[in-house]
Amino acid sequence: MEKPKAIRTVDELGRIVIPAQVRAMMDWNTNCALEVWVNETAGEVILKAHTHFCTYCGETENLKEFNKRYICPACQSAISKL
Repeated sequence: MEKPKAIRTVDELGRIVIPAQVRAMMDWNTNCALEVWVNETAGEVILKAHTHFCTYCGETENLKEFNKRYICPACQSAISKL
């Protein structure tokens, strides 16, 4: 296992600061949406950049947003034929 990149303390509101060096490495900018994953068995919290996906099939490419949801061209075409 690698050495930690930094040690941070959780503040009174439950927040931690992700160091600028780590954010730059991950290309995470202000207002970047992150997913929080928990592996209780290993005692790990994993952060990943959020990826939008098609509401119907899970596709992640060429999505269009509609009413705060995403749809891929294949599902959009299938729905238009109904």
